[in-house]
Amino acid sequence: MLPNLRATPHGYIYLKTVPADLVPAIGKTVTKKSLGRDFKLAKIRWAELEAETTRLFHDTRQQMALVLSAEDALAAFLKKDPHTRLKVLPAGRKGLAEQVVSPISCRPVGRLFGTQIRRALEGCDGT
Repeated sequence: MLPNLRATPHGYIYLKTVPADLVPAIGKTVTKKSLGRDFKLAKIRWAELEAETTRLFHDTRQQMALVLSAEDALAAFLKKDPHTRLKVLPAGRKGLAEQVVSPISCRPVGRLFGTQIRRALEGCDGT
């Protein structure tokens, strides 16, 4: 009999245990699918499911590795001195002015913006 293929009184089932390290990400402890009563068709479907679950486990492990590497990068960044984390950019750098300066509307400011913005907008010509 093929691995992960079980014979039952109702036909054949595919039953594969999810590795313990992948259970939180996948949300299951086993993968179980009914394959029908015909052994030849069950073998074909078994091969498809075996490839599918192997691919799922591989892709999930890769995704978890990317998340861990991103978390490690963030942790390393946060360990740096807060005053030296970011680069100082020269004021004359090409494209910097367009990224930093944004036009401020002189329309009335709602309550959500606070008094600091109201004070900054005092003296606008009302456009």
